[in-house]
Amino acid sequence: MPEVAVIGGGVGGMVSALLLARQGHQVRLYERLPRLGGKLAEHTRDGFTFSVGPSLLTLPGVFTDLGLELDLVELDELCRYRFADGSTLAAYRDPARMAAEVDRLAPGEGRAWLAFHDWARDCFEASRRTFFTGPLTRPPTEARLSDLLAVAPGRTLDGLARRFFTDPRLRQYVGRYATYAGSSPYRAPAALGCVPAIEHGEGGWYVPGGLPRIADALTLMLEKAGVEVVLGAEVARVLADGERVRGGAARLRGARARRHRGRQHRRGGAVRAAAARPAAVSAHRPGSAPPRRCSCCWPGWRAGPRGWGTTRSSSPATTSGSSATSSGGAGHRRTRPSTSAARSWTTRRRPRRARRTG
Repeated sequence: MPEVAVIGGGVGGMVSALLLARQGHQVRLYERLPRLGGKLAEHTRDGFTFSVGPSLLTLPGVFTDLGLELDLVELDELCRYRFADGSTLAAYRDPARMAAEVDRLAPGEGRAWLAFHDWARDCFEASRRTFFTGPLTRPPTEARLSDLLAVAPGRTLDGLARRFFTDPRLRQYVGRYATYAGSSPYRAPAALGCVPAIEHGEGGWYVPGGLPRIADALTLMLEKAGVEVVLGAEVARVLADGERVRGGAARLRGARARRHRGRQHRRGGAVRAAAARPAAVSAHRPGSAPPRRCSCCWPGWRAGPRGWGTTRSSSPATTSGSSATSSGGAGHRRTRPSTSAARSWTTRRRPRRARRTG
């Protein structure tokens, strides 16, 4: 099994490292911040702790299927919208109750919301058969021709909202599914409109103590899987020779290397973890299709302008005041890196071996 370096310690990077380790790879995870979790961040002040990232969990099965034990609380009211004119809209999980709430806000629009929800369910089911099955380089086996039309290709999210609603507040409500991810509804694809099908179908969930507890649980699983985590390490470059990833260099800024394995490793591949989604590639030709054995690949990976993986993941600057990922704990052995400005990890050339498929 190739040895792998994972760049980026957000949720996507952590899950990628976990899955690769479970497949038998020796994995080292590099994170620029002094903590893991990416957007799952929190801030502590005057004895109070505030979540500064996501606060609502959808599709909890994505994490429980990994083996995470989470004490989840299901929410009846998912969120509440407040508009500039002082009106409010409570988003309930139950579709019938949600439609009645929409009718209260804008009489006559409840039926339009039910039609919008039906469209969202069709879009989500089409996405599950296509986009969510794996990398775009792997043709989906259950795709249907109708799936192409189900995602409203060529239409923006704002255009989708105008198709269903006449009330400007409800168009704002639909646009939220782009803005809460930092996108513009006037440019984001209509396919983002499938999110209501998830919220009202699978429900919204709260994790006691905040969603950063998910990052804490993933950290414990990385320890059990034998993943080596290096915090405070910004990867400056990834070295590739057109054939495969050979190594890279990381700038260590007060890094605390948390050794889950007691020895150094040479890297046989690299993984660039994009924000909020794992992008995993293990020891393959840059620009080619990922190996079939790398089951955690995602359509987010791509070659950077100076070689494979030169685009690093984005992470919020806020650090956690009480995150277990930065404070360490029982069983951790910390080693302080040297004061050199950069540290490199390299790979040794290995003889080619035929790759078995199937």
